[in-house]
Amino acid sequence: MGLNLTEMQAQKVRETLTGLYAQGREPNMEMLHGVLLAQMPEERYKETKLQLTYITNKLRQASEIFGDEPEGFWKGYEERCNVVDMHELTDAEKKLVTYTIVQRIIEEFRQSREIRLYIALDDAYQALLNYYGKETNITRVVREGRKYGFGIIAATQLLQDVPDAIVGNTAVKFVLGYHEPALQHRVHAMLNMSGIEKDILYRMPIGSAFMFDQRAVQAGRPNPAYVEIDVIGREERRELEDKAGRIDVKEADGGKRYDAGAKAPRLAGEDVPSVSVYLYMLAMHMAAGNVEEAGRICRERKWITSARTLYGGAGIVPIRQRLMNEGYLKGGRLTGRALETVDPDRMIEKQGEHAGSETHRMLMKKVIKELQERGEYAFVGREKESFDVVGMERARRKGAWDRRSIKAYEVQTNARKEEILKCIEKARGAGYGLVFVTNDRGVESGIRKIAGKGYEIRVLGQKALGK
Repeated sequence: MGLNLTEMQAQKVRETLTGLYAQGREPNMEMLHGVLLAQMPEERYKETKLQLTYITNKLRQASEIFGDEPEGFWKGYEERCNVVDMHELTDAEKKLVTYTIVQRIIEEFRQSREIRLYIALDDAYQALLNYYGKETNITRVVREGRKYGFGIIAATQLLQDVPDAIVGNTAVKFVLGYHEPALQHRVHAMLNMSGIEKDILYRMPIGSAFMFDQRAVQAGRPNPAYVEIDVIGREERRELEDKAGRIDVKEADGGKRYDAGAKAPRLAGEDVPSVSVYLYMLAMHMAAGNVEEAGRICRERKWITSARTLYGGAGIVPIRQRLMNEGYLKGGRLTGRALETVDPDRMIEKQGEHAGSETHRMLMKKVIKELQERGEYAFVGREKESFDVVGMERARRKGAWDRRSIKAYEVQTNARKEEILKCIEKARGAGYGLVFVTNDRGVESGIRKIAGKGYEIRVLGQKALGK
C-alpha cells in the first residue's frame, strides 16, 4: 500500500519475501531490492521484466527517502507536537513518508493502547487522494483509528480532495466560504444544510467558518450558524513554533533524511515597512532622490495625499524624518537597507545564483516594477525556497497592508512538471495566491496543461522587458 503497487506487483514482492524467510534470512529493503534486481536477467517475458523494474525503482526511491529513523522524532512523540515538513519531496514521496509514519504509529499503539494521539495533516490532499481507485492508508486509519486510540485532523483547500470515508468518519467539520458553483451541491448534501445555511455559506465574510459537530447534533444540541475566527498573531505563531518539535525531510548524505530542528524558509511579510514609509521611499527612488519630485509622485498617484504626513505638523513627524529614524534615509540619500527594499536590481541581487538566468532576472524585474507602479509592496526573499517575487496590496483601511491579498509570482522559463507542481504546493502551504510569469507562449501552454485553469499565467514580451 505504501509503494502503491498493483496486486500483481505486490504478489511478486510477497513471493520474494516468503522465499527469503524460507532460507532463514530476515529481509530488509536493501536485500529485497537486490534479490528482485538479480531476478531480472533470468526473466523470459518482457512484461515481467517491466514489473520488476517498476518494483525495484519504487524500493530504491523508498530507501533514499527513509534513511535512518531519528530517535529524536519518536522519543516522547506522544507528549509533544511534532511537525513534519516535506516541501522538498514529490507527491509520491510525500505519500510514502506519510504512510510510513502512520504505520509506525499503528504498530506503537498495538503495543500500548493507553497512548492517545492526534495526527495533523496540513494541506492533506496528497495523502487523501485515491491511487488507481485504491483506498489510501490515511483513509484506512480514519476508519480504524479509534480502536488504536488516535485520530486525524486533516486540512485541505478543495472539497473534492476529501474521500467519502473521511467525511463519514469525522465528527467535527469546519467549512470556510465556498463559492465553487460546480461543487456547492456536494457541500450542501454532505452537511445536510438548510436553505438559510446555504445562503450564509455563500455570503460568509473572510475570517468566518461553519462548524458542524455531529456529536452535538446527536446529543440534541444545535450547531452554531457560523463562528468568527481571529487570525493568529505573529508573536503567538512564533511561540507555538518554538514549542513544537519541527522535523524537516531534506537532502543529506546523498539521500533524503529526517533532520530535527530545521526551520522553514522565511517568506514575505517579515519586517515590512509601514505603507506611507514604503511609498515615500519608493517615490524617492523613482525621483532619483529629488525631494520635490518624490512629493509630486506621492500626490499625483494618491499614495500620500495628506500634507501633514508629508511635511509634519500637529505632533506628526514629517515622512522624511520617519525614514531617517527607521534607517532608510541618511544625508538625503536612501540607505542600502532602503535600496534592498525598493530597487529591483538590488532586490534580485539578494538571491545570488538562485535568481537564475538573465531572462529569469529580467522577468522578475518587470514583475517588481509593475507591482511598484501600482503602489503595492514587492518582496524578494533571499532563500532558495522563497518565491521569485511576492506582492501585497494596500488595505481599504488607510495606512495598512492587506495581508490577505498576498500573491506569489513564479517566473518560469520552461514548463517542467516537477517545478510547476512544487510552486503550486509551496503557494498552497503559505496560503498565497499564485501567478505564473513567462515570456514564451509555448511555456504558457505547458504550464496550463499541468496547472489547470485555476492559476493566472502572465506572458510578458521581450519588448516589455526592455523598458
